[in-house]
Amino acid sequence: MATSAYPIARYLSIDAASSPSLTIDGGLLYLQDTTGTPQVWHRPDRETYPRRLTAETERISFVAASPTRSEAIFGMDQGSDEHDQLFRYDLET
Repeated sequence: MATSAYPIARYLSIDAASSPSLTIDGGLLYLQDTTGTPQVWHRPDRETYPRRLTAETERISFVAASPTRSEAIFGMDQGSDEHDQLFRYDLET
């Protein structure tokens, strides 16, 4: 039986990113679970480090950038009830 050179905790702490969406100015919005709960992150360009936009206690289920304005819509449920409420996020302010 082969053993792993790395402890299992190393594999369990891998972040997952999903739901990429391009902003009107060429930036990237996506969900990442760095905190253990998916949150909205924004990377305005390739040279800029990503910034977390939300710090909710509930999971964010999706994010979508507007094709015409500098804003996004994201969905979040309460207590994992899967009844998402929609929220608008203004990327400029």
